Amino acid sequence: MELCLDSNGKPISCEGKSSRIFQMTDKATQKKLAVKCYNFNDPVLEQRYKYLSDIKQKNDLSFIVPCKFFPNGCNILGVHYPVLLMDWIEGVPFKEFINRAAGVPRILDKLGRLIIRIEKKMFRTGMAHCAIEPDHIMLGSNSSDERGVLILLDYDNIWVPALAHRNIIEPSDTDYQHPLRVREGNYGPLADRFTLFLLYISLSVIRVMGAKFLKEKGTENGILFSRKDIENPNDSQLLKELLGQKDTFVRGLVTEFQEALSRPLGWISTLEDTVNRINENIEKGKYSWPEIRFDNSPVAPPKDEEEDETFSLKNTIIRMSAEAANRVVHGDFEEAIRLYIECCERDPSNLPCRKKLRDAQMKNLDNKPPTGFSIGWSSTRSKLQSLTKSGQHTKALEVGEIGLSTNPWDSAVMRYMGRAADELGFSETASWLFQSALKISPNDMEILQDLAEFLVRQKDFRSARILWEKIHRLNPTDHESAEKAKELGAAETMKRMADNKDAGPSLLPKENASIAEEQRARNLIAEQPHWPNHYIELANILKKSYRFAEAEQTLRRGIIQSNGDKKLLLEFAHFEKQMLGKRIDELKFILSLDGTWSFAKIAEDCLKTEQRRRDSELLKLRAEADPNNMNAKLELGQMLLDLGDIDAAITELQQSRKDPRLTWKALSALGKCFSLKGNTSLARRNLEDALKSLPQEEEVARKEILFMLAESFAASGDFAKAVEIGNDIANIDFSYQSIGKLLDEWILRSKQV
Repeated sequence: MELCLDSNGKPISCEGKSSRIFQMTDKATQKKLAVKCYNFNDPVLEQRYKYLSDIKQKNDLSFIVPCKFFPNGCNILGVHYPVLLMDWIEGVPFKEFINRAAGVPRILDKLGRLIIRIEKKMFRTGMAHCAIEPDHIMLGSNSSDERGVLILLDYDNIWVPALAHRNIIEPSDTDYQHPLRVREGNYGPLADRFTLFLLYISLSVIRVMGAKFLKEKGTENGILFSRKDIENPNDSQLLKELLGQKDTFVRGLVTEFQEALSRPLGWISTLEDTVNRINENIEKGKYSWPEIRFDNSPVAPPKDEEEDETFSLKNTIIRMSAEAANRVVHGDFEEAIRLYIECCERDPSNLPCRKKLRDAQMKNLDNKPPTGFSIGWSSTRSKLQSLTKSGQHTKALEVGEIGLSTNPWDSAVMRYMGRAADELGFSETASWLFQSALKISPNDMEILQDLAEFLVRQKDFRSARILWEKIHRLNPTDHESAEKAKELGAAETMKRMADNKDAGPSLLPKENASIAEEQRARNLIAEQPHWPNHYIELANILKKSYRFAEAEQTLRRGIIQSNGDKKLLLEFAHFEKQMLGKRIDELKFILSLDGTWSFAKIAEDCLKTEQRRRDSELLKLRAEADPNNMNAKLELGQMLLDLGDIDAAITELQQSRKDPRLTWKALSALGKCFSLKGNTSLARRNLEDALKSLPQEEEVARKEILFMLAESFAASGDFAKAVEIGNDIANIDFSYQSIGKLLDEWILRSKQV
């Protein structure tokens, strides 16, 4: 191969975060190639590219460039570094192409369909890119010379089922990631869903709004949406403006986008399902109300309603609310409730409408609470609980109001709605909902606690203290409520003193207190960088706010600074095990939605094997930290046996059998170890010794050990001995491991011998 040079005689190359790519020419074929030279070594790179090559061979993935990985591709000052060889792609970067094609709807529509196809194919083949961003996408020709296709680049972070336990090498651009992925560092088969949705919605909006809109609204790092739009969708002027457009598909996409931001990553639908759902809702007329503008400037009422169909949100709600009030006057409560609910759906923070709605709901039932119990009430509460847990707070408010139309005195529904309103930042609405619930159920502990915690966040320490004191009176054994009341009493005094001195409050609300706590831990690390406890404290603070990626980096830094402190190593092992558990839960969730996705089972088995390996490392650390802890040695030995590391297992088990309380367990496991090694004599000796030391009440273990001995003798042709031991098992439990049938077989074989 020959290095390609530019007009100035310099190598044609481009630099990545941790590599440099050079353009080369194959002298034999004159084909242009790209050589990616890494400045680091990581064994997972070779594994990932091996699996990617296998997937590429078995599937038609036109968006993946054929490539070959060389683990020792180059030598720099005696150190070998990996190299990746692939086709050189001639094309246009994704963002640049969009800027060029912004005025051609047909092309943008085709790109949107290609994005849907890419997501679908990756999921079906059991892979995820995990680092999709415009810089990693090109418009060009693939290996089949098909023009105008989307091509993904940079496969260093791909997810495949067999490597589900490995982590991402480099973090992706946060401008294209779900806030939860940025905060938690999620890595898995669904990592690309939000990013592809973001690209799709950008293309769809530009297709409808045109090149001028892109020029006005385009961002430097993103395409249309900035990091602020993603992190704070309720304050996003862009999202509000798009919700006010006439195009129902755009409004549907923005609605789904807001829902996606409020959900965990696993709850985000595929692009294909999302688009189908929007089209179905459009047919039902869900997005067909008049265009709404979310600007704060006053809007003059139209002179002629037929000439101007565009109304501001405020005017629309005023008209609907007036119509609803008129319906109430004429006794048409059902229609009034429907109109008020629609007002609340359009503007969830509109408290006056919500109050009028509640009044109409009560009047519809003659202001008499329903008697008895309805299954529908329980269903509403279950839905609300699920929605609030999954972060769908706007939807929770909608479902809550529908439920309250049946029973507007349901305090449990109001409590869930209060939580949802609080999460959305609607403080006045949340306060009214909590207070309304408390009036109906003044001694409900959950309502009291929720309202007390809400008041603390609002810095109303006095009211919160009174509520915690009431909780303690209702439940004198709840010492935590008494402590909180004392703390809030002090906070109330200090706040009053601070207010009198025109100074900032001394005790901060929960969120600010957490920030102060985090800063204090960081200051301690700066003062004592070699002290392991400070890193553990900071990591725990970060984990509480689900900032798992930062917590991991904190522990890693602490391990380096403390020269591998055992406490930190133990903490890190616990943390990694916790993260593996989260990935397993995600896979189980995927299977619950799509039981046909076979790759989930492969990935789950991979993660569980890795989890057992991490458990063994954790036990090893515990055993090293406390050499006299025989329980840890026994658990470690059993874990190593499960993982197939027989020699290491024997070492740990032989030490743990010295503890009389653990002798029979260790000997039983040693019997299995020697049996797997083919040493029948030692296997039987340990199993027989295990029987001698076995407590009388351990019947299950006795059957298991006897069965292993019987099988051992049968395998070596001593059927008479196998029958003798088998009879002992049958005498205890004739159904155990089909011992009755085995006895018949062994008796027959013993006679033949």
